[in-house]
Amino acid sequence: MPSKKVTWNYPVRPGTEEWKQLNSFKERLDAFNIPDDVLLEITTEELVKTCLEYPWWILITSRDYNQEGYDFLKSVFNGFRELEKREDAGRELIKEYEKMNPEDIYKFDTLVKQGVFSFKFTYIELLLAQKDIVKSINDKDLGLLIKKSSSVYNAKSEAFEKYSFYGIASSCLILSRVLEVKRHDNFIILGSELPEVVSYNKKGNSVNKELLDHICNEALTLLKN
Repeated sequence: MPSKKVTWNYPVRPGTEEWKQLNSFKERLDAFNIPDDVLLEITTEELVKTCLEYPWWILITSRDYNQEGYDFLKSVFNGFRELEKREDAGRELIKEYEKMNPEDIYKFDTLVKQGVFSFKFTYIELLLAQKDIVKSINDKDLGLLIKKSSSVYNAKSEAFEKYSFYGIASSCLILSRVLEVKRHDNFIILGSELPEVVSYNKKGNSVNKELLDHICNEALTLLKN
């Protein structure tokens, strides 16, 4: 049984002496990977924390779209690949997501600090939007996720000058993927009528507020079923 004491804190990271000895981009990416023995023993709760603290999350912006950026990170970091295999990954991610409040962005006094805070939402929302993780979530927890994602989406919309389309789209992507996994009739029809829906659901980015609002409202109808 996994031990709660098993953790991975990226001992070789920017700022350490060992990091300075690495000569290539690949060596630095490889240094973040979790050793196999740790990966076998680490609990999903700790693995979630490890994934959220991945030092180079910002590399998602090295690709044109968020999903492409995450797919790249998943290809180079075994922690993300392992997390998507865990049946309780969604539940543990939701626990962390529930602790987060978009309005806390106003507690930070510089744009840089506000940007760092905003990206923390992007990271966890990208993980929660992965279809393998969505599929693993039971109906009760899925209801919690829909409520929380919708609440975050609305709060970010109220603080649009801080989060922009980039921020609200990452919250809505969770709802879009839930609708896809659940094969929601209206969502399927909408996707057949509007190619932009399919594109957004695949790529994770959109600047169409009307579309994002519609997806959010459709997801809320799942709570009535």
